[in-house]
Amino acid sequence: METAPLSYATSNPAHIRVGIVHRFLAGLVDAIVLAVLTVVPNLVLSKVSPMLAGIVGGVLALAYYSLEVLKAQSVGKMVFKLKITKQDGSPATQDQLIKRYAFKQVPQALMIVASIPFLHLVGLIAGLAAVAVLVSALFMLKPEKLAFYDQLFGTAVYGPAKVAFTVPTAAELNPTIPATAAATTPQPVTATAVA
Repeated sequence: METAPLSYATSNPAHIRVGIVHRFLAGLVDAIVLAVLTVVPNLVLSKVSPMLAGIVGGVLALAYYSLEVLKAQSVGKMVFKLKITKQDGSPATQDQLIKRYAFKQVPQALMIVASIPFLHLVGLIAGLAAVAVLVSALFMLKPEKLAFYDQLFGTAVYGPAKVAFTVPTAAELNPTIPATAAATTPQPVTATAVA
């Protein structure tokens, strides 16, 4: 039996399906942003109640990653211009994004429950769930570049064929600056994506 060649054709040839390296880098940015968002509430609340600190930290994490449902991108994916799509590169449905989000966030939800004093054993289940999500992410190492949860829900992550690392210009941060002023800003450095 002969298999068809892999085809990731999309309506935009400038975008390709990205694998573990790009998604890991986006995840690293997300981890840094989330750490910054939760450090003050955790420091303050841990003095009042460690349980409350755990619950609030978990809820903030769930809220932060809900961007993947609302915009099909987390902040890390925005930085690298990655987007959660259907496997053919077309926009993912809300249903697909919700299911994908729910699968990935099971460990976080269980950790919130484990913050309650008499439910600490739930933390063990949360740890096992986190390992399961990590192992399912390693499926991205295959030529299809799909995590197990992408295969389950018919999603993929696409990004530009050429990666541009950019810092927002003043014009992007303040839209009242005339376009001529923005034209004098340096252009982003580009590198060919290794897929």
